Amino acid sequence: MLGGWGVTARPWAAWLPWAVRFRPTSTQPLSTRALPYRPAPGDLASMPRPDLLETFQNPYPGRGYEIAMECPEFTSLCPMGGIESDAAELKQLEGGAPDFATMHITYVPGEVCVELKSLKLYLWSFRNDGIFYERAVNRILDDLSAAVKPVWMEVVGDFNIRGGIKSVITATVGARAPVH
Repeated sequence: MLGGWGVTARPWAAWLPWAVRFRPTSTQPLSTRALPYRPAPGDLASMPRPDLLETFQNPYPGRGYEIAMECPEFTSLCPMGGIESDAAELKQLEGGAPDFATMHITYVPGEVCVELKSLKLYLWSFRNDGIFYERAVNRILDDLSAAVKPVWMEVVGDFNIRGGIKSVITATVGARAPVH
């Protein structure tokens, strides 16, 4: 046993998902167990990670066309953790309570386009970041526009309701030309 986790000794179990092969054997609450991997505090400070963004050559660089992406699984942490009524539980988090949003990214590409898996990993890098909605949307726009240098780009963060208020943040860069 390693840190309260039992490893199955059956050789045929190698094909089983991680959660099945490594299952808790302790009666301690999960939050107090030693997990196989926990990011170092310095790792969390380096979030988000624009270095994860990759690009590829635009197959039609002379044509004005739009690429629209919907990313419904964006999460980050509220930077004001401790204000909410469940503040004692929130002290276990690096920031505050989680915020959820759908990010809508639309752009007219220049010479390169963003690779989708790298975009997904980049957006996931916000998960442990305590960041305001406005800063998150503008940071995504800054990082993406630096990577792909679009003719025009818009990022819309459609955040779930928090405290009875729904927020939709829109940021753009460049001049939107009519797409033919």
